[in-house]
Amino acid sequence: MGRRSRPRKNRASQLIDSFSDWLDHMRHASVIYPILVAHDKEKHELESFDIQNIVVLHKPEDKIIRSLHTLIKKRKLKPTVILMMPVDKRSEKHYHQIKNLIEQHGLTVNGRFRKFLYTLDIKDLSGLRKYLEKHITLSIRRDVFGLS
Repeated sequence: MGRRSRPRKNRASQLIDSFSDWLDHMRHASVIYPILVAHDKEKHELESFDIQNIVVLHKPEDKIIRSLHTLIKKRKLKPTVILMMPVDKRSEKHYHQIKNLIEQHGLTVNGRFRKFLYTLDIKDLSGLRKYLEKHITLSIRRDVFGLS
């Protein structure tokens, strides 16, 4: 008797599943950690997915640190910041500068959620909804019409 094999999921279905898992983890993490994003558009995008405790990166940098410390104290969050910056080459240097600044002020940085963006076809968080809609549509077409 051979093993029963499950039908393999296509790439779009796998991406949707991993995106869904990432989103669930992000929602749960946002309850206990502050999230720092680069732009207002990214904040609104994350809020549309029910992610909370989001701080937008504004200059000067000392304001960011004060905002993070205030949010942590006010909402009784853990002193670890989820840093969600764009994943293009230009933003990489800025990511490390902000990360170092946050760590110099006694907070820890979690970059795990940002690493997931490298596996997607997007550069920043403002494209999450469009990305998801595109891949759901592709997945449905493949399943319904048998396209590969």
